[in-house]
Amino acid sequence: MSHSFTPSDLTITVPCKDAQATVGTTLNSMRPHMKDGGKCILIDDGSTDKTLSILKAFAEEWPGAEVISLDEGKGAGNARNLGISKTDTALWGTLDADDWVHRDYYQTQIKLFNRIDDLDFVRTGFIEVKGPERTIRTAPFGVWNKPFDPKLGIMPEDRSTLVDQDQSWSGLYSTDFLKKNGIMYDNLATCEDKILCWKIQVLGRKMAVSPECRIFYRRGNVNSLTQIGDMRQLDFLESMKNIYNFLLDQGHQELFPKLIRRILSLICFHIGKKDRLQPEVKEELIRKSSCLLNLLPQTEIEEALSRIDKKRRDLIKGIM
Repeated sequence: MSHSFTPSDLTITVPCKDAQATVGTTLNSMRPHMKDGGKCILIDDGSTDKTLSILKAFAEEWPGAEVISLDEGKGAGNARNLGISKTDTALWGTLDADDWVHRDYYQTQIKLFNRIDDLDFVRTGFIEVKGPERTIRTAPFGVWNKPFDPKLGIMPEDRSTLVDQDQSWSGLYSTDFLKKNGIMYDNLATCEDKILCWKIQVLGRKMAVSPECRIFYRRGNVNSLTQIGDMRQLDFLESMKNIYNFLLDQGHQELFPKLIRRILSLICFHIGKKDRLQPEVKEELIRKSSCLLNLLPQTEIEEALSRIDKKRRDLIKGIM
């Protein structure tokens, strides 16, 4: 069925937690979208700084902006799920409160939804920002602006694919597709969007990849949860377990090699960075990693271990 989507058909959810230092830049970058009739749901996730007042000031300018204030912070996943549930437009997207977009970013993707009928979602690349440095991260799929089966964007296990670029804000989604399939975020403090990025690839019927990259992802923000060394850093293990259970439930064991390769990579990465963690978190990292590894099919793990370098192989075997 042919559509003619406009910015008024797109709602952007912005979860915010103590983001007064950056959310002004985020909201200012959304002004072209709002000026063209777009909508946004701004969710204050129990902030203790001036974030809520900044959101309210922005919403006063734009009739398409709604502010939701949560007394208690429950995490970005919960906030995004709330945003999806309250969205009544055909398209949905999300933006973190320390990132920003080029004025044409959303319009470019809307045009792709108009060009290709019945898309479930569009993925894009992004620009990684670290201080003055800018690095383009294109979406890891070789075909642009053409429809394809999302499952083709998952494998092979030994190459970067769309499930490895698991930032859900780099794209737009059919709201109906998300709601009909019950696709939601994990209620975790970090890594909450990994499950969504797997579910859309497995459950989707048709997607496209846009060469658009002009969404700016800020790295190294001292207030980011990814920079804090407490137990929230271990949420990646829970998210990976949830993905494993999802694939098992859906009968997609053929995708286990990709997931297991990803799990091994993440465990090695976090153990390599364990000096930034609090002592009790280091111990829990090893314990929970061991539990997850023992939950997975051992023949698949052995096969994956045979394909990685000796240093990482020995590290994984040392905690199993």
